[in-house]
Amino acid sequence: MALLVILLLAYTLAFAFFTGWLAKEKGRDEVTWTILGLFFGIVALLAVGLAPSPAAFEGDRIDRSHVGADREAPREGYAWDPRLGPPPSE
Repeated sequence: MALLVILLLAYTLAFAFFTGWLAKEKGRDEVTWTILGLFFGIVALLAVGLAPSPAAFEGDRIDRSHVGADREAPREGYAWDPRLGPPPSE
């Protein structure tokens, strides 16, 4: 029985360690993923291993500065919808 407890503890600590190490290598929070690895084992290891690193999204921002440049001014009697941003210059 004591051997089973020792093996279970070793299994849990091994997954916690490797999950935290992999999270650090991928640029994620090491402490959070170590705790997740401690409680969820292989599921947490697979989650952090299969998730893309945050650096993969670094240049993936959408440039919206040109949005609305070709909009028409509202017709007479219609109010401009503020959700669309500033009204176009006339």
